[in-house]
Amino acid sequence: MTDYLSVVFFNILDRTSMTSILSIKFFASRLFLSLVISLCFGSFACQEQSTSQQTHSHQRYVDSTPVLASVGQVNITQAELERRLAELSPVSRARYQNPERRQELMETLIRFELLAGEALRQGHGEHPEVKLTYKQAMVRELLKNEVRNLVKIGDISEKSISDYYQEHLNKYQNPELVRASHMLFNTQVEAEARLKELTLHITAKPKQARKIFGDFATQHSLDQETKARRGDLQYFDREGKLVGERLFPQSTPPKSVSKAAFDLVRVGEVTAQAVQSEKGWHILMRTGGKRAFKRELKDVQTEIRNTLFRVRKAKALENYVEQLKSKAIIKVNQPALEALKIKAGNKRQRLEPGLSGKLKVPLDLKQTLSP
Repeated sequence: MTDYLSVVFFNILDRTSMTSILSIKFFASRLFLSLVISLCFGSFACQEQSTSQQTHSHQRYVDSTPVLASVGQVNITQAELERRLAELSPVSRARYQNPERRQELMETLIRFELLAGEALRQGHGEHPEVKLTYKQAMVRELLKNEVRNLVKIGDISEKSISDYYQEHLNKYQNPELVRASHMLFNTQVEAEARLKELTLHITAKPKQARKIFGDFATQHSLDQETKARRGDLQYFDREGKLVGERLFPQSTPPKSVSKAAFDLVRVGEVTAQAVQSEKGWHILMRTGGKRAFKRELKDVQTEIRNTLFRVRKAKALENYVEQLKSKAIIKVNQPALEALKIKAGNKRQRLEPGLSGKLKVPLDLKQTLSP
C-alpha cells in the first residue's frame, strides 16, 4: 500500500527527482494510518456517536494552532505538521529547517488530503478493513488516555518490591542443584544385575543412554512415584530438597541418593555401583545440573518494579473492561457460534473481496499496555 501511495503521489506531481520520490515514499508510510482514520472520521457508518459523545470528542482533540493550509473544508495546522516532523529522527528533522524542505513537506500533506478526500468520495470509508483499522486506533488511544493513567510506575513502593523478592526468592537465588533419574530395587543382587545389563546396553548405544535408562526405569523400577516419569527425580539440592516452580508430587530423595547424584560429574553418567538407602537399592543417572547463584535485592529492583508495573496495568485493564461490560448490553448468538466451522489449512482464505483474512483485533489487549 505504501508503494501504491508513492506512485500516486508521484504521478500527481509528475516529478522525476530522486529527492521527491524518497520524501513522498517516506511520508506515505507514516500517513497511511492517518488516511485510514481520516476516511472513517468522514464516514458516519464507521462509528455511531451520540451528540454528547461527539461534543466531548471534539473538545478533547480541538486544535487551536494556526492553520498553515487548507484543502476544501480540511485544515492542515501547525500541530499536524509538528506531529509529522516528530516522527522523524533528529537528523532528518533538522533538514526541514530549510524553508524549501518545509514547503515540500506541506505539498506532501496536501496531496495526502486530496487522496483522502477522493477515497472518501468513492466510498472507501465503508471498507471493512478501514473500519477495523479505525477501531484499533481508537482502542489504542482509549487505553493510552484512560487505562495507563490508572497505574504509574512511581506508585510501586519499595515494600511491594521487597515482598515480591521474598515471595519469589528461588527465582533470584538458588543453591547448586542436580537433576537425576533412578531405579529402585529391593536387593543389592537384583540392583547390581540390572546395572550390569544397563551398562552393556549403554556401551552398545552411548548416544541413547538417557533413553535406555528411562526404558529400564519404566520396566524395572519399584518406585511408583517416579516410574511413570521414567525415573526422573527432578531438581534437588545437596540436602535432597526439591527445587522448582512446577514440581510433581514426590518424596524427598534419601541423603545417600542425593550425595551419589552430586558425585556424578557428567550428564549421562551412571553410578558405578548400586546405592543403598532406607528404601532399598538405587541405580542413578545424572540428567542435569544448575550452578548456585544469588542476585541481591538491590540488583533486581528495577526488574521487579517493571514486573509489578505490568501486572498492575493488566489488572487495571481487566477492571476497566469489566466496568464497560456492566454498562453494556451484550448478546451472543451461542447456537450460531457453536455451529461455526473453522476450516484449517496452510493457505489464508479470502473472506470477501478486499479482505486479507487476518485476525487483526488483538486477542490480548495487554499488548497495547506494554511499557
